[in-house]
Amino acid sequence: MSFKLIVKNIVKKKLLLFIFLFYLLITPWFIQLLISGFETWERKPLIKESAKIINNLTINTSVDYLFFKGDPRVKFGNQETGPFYIYQFFLILAGFYCLFNKFNRLSIILMLWFFIGLGFASLFASPDFSNCLLYFLPLQVISFLGLVKILDWWWTKKLIFRIFIGLFFLLAGYEMIIYFHIMLVHYPKRLGNI
Repeated sequence: MSFKLIVKNIVKKKLLLFIFLFYLLITPWFIQLLISGFETWERKPLIKESAKIINNLTINTSVDYLFFKGDPRVKFGNQETGPFYIYQFFLILAGFYCLFNKFNRLSIILMLWFFIGLGFASLFASPDFSNCLLYFLPLQVISFLGLVKILDWWWTKKLIFRIFIGLFFLLAGYEMIIYFHIMLVHYPKRLGNI
């Protein structure tokens, strides 16, 4: 391998890491974590009934919770959006496609992390933002894998597909603007009313 190729690979990896960190910083659940922090698990009762655990699993994985409403408590959610952007639903689907398409050790670790975090979050009353943080991060990584895959499709597909992806990114940008408007204008008013 030539020195030029080694440097090019290092730059590409660092650029991907920078993009991932930026992608993490603008995610609703991460911004909510910075604003509200998280609760400790000391005061939360552990659920021991299997029916309630299964109910919590369905709540924690519901589209309504993840993308539309989030945590019903004002301190841990803004009640207008979920912990993930709506456009991330498609990125998560593409990310799962990537995981199962190239199934390797990293895919197994990421899936185990996701399912263990989801299982842990379901052992307590749901939905609960603090408990769900354990599976939000691997879900964010899966979403980023989907973003990388869609960007890869951008470079390899025909013009009509590029137009479709371009519109997708325009809608994603619009959704982010709406989210930051909610967090900067509406959310502080709600917090003040508690």
